[in-house]
Amino acid sequence: MHQVVWSRYVVIGLGFWLLANIPTFEISHFPTALCDAISGFLLIFFGWISLNEKRKAAPWIIALIGVWMQLYPLIYHSPNAFSYANDTLVGVLAITFAVIIPGLPGLLEFSDATPSGWSYNPSAWTQRLPIAALAFFGWMVTRYMAAYQLGFIHTIYDPIFPNGTLNVVTSTISKSIPISDAGLGAVGFSLVMLMACMGDSQRWRTMPWLVIFFGILVFVLGSVSILYVLCQPLVIGSWCAWCLATTIIMLGMILLAIDEVWAALHYIRGCLKAGETFAHAFWHGAKSEERIQAQVEGIEKLYVKSIKTGVSVPFNLVLSALMGIYLMMAPALYGITGSLQDLDHIAGSFVTVVSIVTMAEVVRAWRLLNIILGAVLILVTWYAFPQDENTIQTMALGALIILLSLRRGPIHEKYGQ
Repeated sequence: MHQVVWSRYVVIGLGFWLLANIPTFEISHFPTALCDAISGFLLIFFGWISLNEKRKAAPWIIALIGVWMQLYPLIYHSPNAFSYANDTLVGVLAITFAVIIPGLPGLLEFSDATPSGWSYNPSAWTQRLPIAALAFFGWMVTRYMAAYQLGFIHTIYDPIFPNGTLNVVTSTISKSIPISDAGLGAVGFSLVMLMACMGDSQRWRTMPWLVIFFGILVFVLGSVSILYVLCQPLVIGSWCAWCLATTIIMLGMILLAIDEVWAALHYIRGCLKAGETFAHAFWHGAKSEERIQAQVEGIEKLYVKSIKTGVSVPFNLVLSALMGIYLMMAPALYGITGSLQDLDHIAGSFVTVVSIVTMAEVVRAWRLLNIILGAVLILVTWYAFPQDENTIQTMALGALIILLSLRRGPIHEKYGQ
């Protein structure tokens, strides 16, 4: 505890910083000033409480306060850019110094982190730091869009589609919820970034609950991002370069996170077979007699030669992903309209997602979903649309996607049974 006690004092300092901001920067917006004051006092109080090693709940309460500080600038609409940036940044720092830097309260670690039958550890820092880096870039992009929606900047630049981002962030879909949807996305990315850094290199079995919640968060963000991209051509009629960028980031995060979730689920399954209850396996991890006290693995132990991501890039999946992208672009390239346009957009999006996600070796078998998607393309186009060069092209692409999905591609790592 004495090695990380300084981080508790940082949390206390963050609380005083929030309180000092109210008069210093003349925050006259009552909801923001009140939330800052309450959050500041709570950070000071629970930061002080957490100095007692036995108060293991205090750091987690601080983390919840940090999450709330990500949300209330959106709910109460911060009066200016400084308040928004300050509150969200202090919230992130509070979580970082409460539960990440101390290595999680009460953390215990195993002597061997690799799952039985696997050739690498899916919870290694080499796996998780790239996810945190991707989440950071997603956080920055969504904060940029949120700044426009909240009125802090008066224009938004789209590097590919002129006025595309502007049309999307001001659309009825974006305004369908009472707070900034981009700001909510930024909250999600910040939580992914922090959760990727939580825990040790063996958290797939020391903290299965954390890994599974982490996977759910990544999956939910990815699903929302994909649906949002689908809505752009179908409902809004515009493409948004920044939204496409966040979707690519999300697919990369899913690709790198799915093997760790897989390992945690199989660990829980093994515990259930051994007679443990689901609640114990989920919340407490391994049996106490299997644990040993150890220090959290340091980032300095990273070796480039030992980096194994569990991801390979077979040429057939690359071609399938490119065909999916081509299907999405075909209506704009060839002037396709109506129901065939919608079919190309939807099928192309799902083919692209399946092709990219199944580059993760542990779920390579899921590539067979593209066979179903290709068959749907062929059958629906054949029966529902008159035959012309556009429909023939769509059916040909469907057939090629089916053929490419038959090949598994190389599997370089081992994943037990």
